Amino acid sequence: LAKTHKLALAEDTGVFHFKKMTEAVVAPKEMVTVGEGGRVHGAFGALVERCLEVVATSGPSFTDCLEFEDGKLMFNNSAAMQAVTWELLLRTVGIEKLTRLVEESSLIGIVNWSQMGGVPGIWKGLREEILPKVSKARERSVFIDLADPVKRTPADIETGLGDLAALNRVIPVTLGMNLSEAERIDAACGAGGFGKGRTGEDVRAAAIAMREKLGLACVVIHPREGAAAATREGESAWFDGPLTQKPLISTGAGDHFNAGFAIARTLGLGLGESLAAGTAVSGAYVRDGESPTRARLVAFLRELPAPIY
Repeated sequence: LAKTHKLALAEDTGVFHFKKMTEAVVAPKEMVTVGEGGRVHGAFGALVERCLEVVATSGPSFTDCLEFEDGKLMFNNSAAMQAVTWELLLRTVGIEKLTRLVEESSLIGIVNWSQMGGVPGIWKGLREEILPKVSKARERSVFIDLADPVKRTPADIETGLGDLAALNRVIPVTLGMNLSEAERIDAACGAGGFGKGRTGEDVRAAAIAMREKLGLACVVIHPREGAAAATREGESAWFDGPLTQKPLISTGAGDHFNAGFAIARTLGLGLGESLAAGTAVSGAYVRDGESPTRARLVAFLRELPAPIY
């Protein structure tokens, strides 16, 4: 195991305000331990350099990830994440700063609902206490990654999806899922989007059905072979991704897709172009073992096929 495993740091818990949306924004592989108690964990030094402001709200959570050619094992220590609640954000960041950060932002990302019990309260606080106060002049959206809902009960999932629909009534919400997560959410919400097939066209049809059932602005599904998305404007697309059978690393591939897709949408790219950006960021990452630079991303995109509408 010592020779075949890769150790990956899962995620810190904090508020990130990005200053360069055209650069990949993911934590580096290197891990340098520093003190906590309000300080950002040293593993996120490169992230801090690319941000206007980073506010650490608690200590980091860790994942020991053992990757193999036929799968991986992930051992989570997520205790620190349970401390992150709306009340904690109000104490550590403050309502005025939170409002300012949202006022100055075009994209808001909230992730890991499946493991963080405080996320529903954060959604509600954003919906009721922040968004009504900010200017309508700037276009904003929220990107949601629930993470694997296998640990949540059907009642939890139903409530969470209702919360997202409520949030979508005040700000456009994009829900991003891998194939396994999408299958579970599809079954839970009764969209009936998935049949027996899992081709690109099947996944696109599922995205259309789930978006309509959930009442969200956009649903995006990213299996290993590519990605599909559907929007409330009636647009949908599938993009054949750059699948490789020998990735250097796979942990974090979905996060990289989310980053590429969400940033592309925020920058005004079309749906197919955004799917291409997401799969390219992810594809370059799993081959290189690090987040792509803009130059690497552009070169990688030039080798990919056109999206299918």
